Amino acid sequence: MRLSRHIRETIDQVFRLVGTAQGTLSPTPCATPSWVVRAPLPYFARGIFVVSDGTFVYAGGGFDGLTNQVHNDLLRFDFAANSWTALAPSPDQHFLSQAVIFDGKIYDIAGDAWTTGAPLPEALSDMATTVWNWIIYVTGGFDGVGKVNTLYAFNIATNSWTTLAPLPQALALPGFGAIDGKLYIASGNNGGNELDTLYIYDIASNTWSTGGTGAPTSDRGQAARSSAGNYTCSPAGSYTAHRHANLQPC
Repeated sequence: MRLSRHIRETIDQVFRLVGTAQGTLSPTPCATPSWVVRAPLPYFARGIFVVSDGTFVYAGGGFDGLTNQVHNDLLRFDFAANSWTALAPSPDQHFLSQAVIFDGKIYDIAGDAWTTGAPLPEALSDMATTVWNWIIYVTGGFDGVGKVNTLYAFNIATNSWTTLAPLPQALALPGFGAIDGKLYIASGNNGGNELDTLYIYDIASNTWSTGGTGAPTSDRGQAARSSAGNYTCSPAGSYTAHRHANLQPC
């Protein structure tokens, strides 16, 4: 088949763009990644939740082992000013809780005010918590006795919980996130061992699958976050000898 001159010239130009006739493209060097020290939190604590709305960072709760104190503080970090501002504290103390940020619920950033949502179906800590399309998903965790494999969905609009298909195994303290209508639960601890598993939940079909060959290393307590809007909330968490079933706004 004979190609027209125009087509041959076009193909030649495409080849010159993607081939090696014009030389090898060199990547532009990026700046060397580095850590920047910012103003510290006003208090010592572990198990603090952290979320961002793209402008500020919000952090709260946490356990101070030096003073044996569990916090209900809510703080806002301003990058430009490199400073923390205290906001309205949560209704009770908590740590090892997670937070999601979404439009309109549960802690009103603009109004610096709290409300309390419908309680979780069971009291939990150390679970995965993420948000997708106006639904907050709470997966796995520790119920005060052992690890659990439950998956609960909180509908922000209706202030109600639904029980969904359980995780393939009980675990706590995983890494987690939501991407393109799927929840990703990576690693964690099953009560005896650190895990290298990766479980993927398809929201549309309410089914779980296993991703790849698992995480590169066994781990637990990884950082994770979800964001979409201007408000934050923190479901459950543990404090002193108790665990909450509340949807704790934060």
